[in-house]
Amino acid sequence: MDDAALLQEFEALAERLSIQVRYADLEREGGLCRYRDGDHLIINKRLTPQAKIAVFARALAPFPLDDVFVIPAIREALDAYRLDRENA
Repeated sequence: MDDAALLQEFEALAERLSIQVRYADLEREGGLCRYRDGDHLIINKRLTPQAKIAVFARALAPFPLDDVFVIPAIREALDAYRLDRENA
């Protein structure tokens, strides 16, 4: 799966988790925030596709996904992020 398709899958997963995704011109990568009782993921629009995927993985990794359908490529990206975090 190419990066563009993987980004679309991450966006769809965020939508299923009721997380609003926004791309903006930021100084940093971006991240997850809570605003008015809703979760928002704000991502720097100037990042490479790989860096955007990393922001998605970092933001969505803590969410319980056992009851949500997640394609294998997304699970692999989330597991890779979790493993990197454990080894850091």
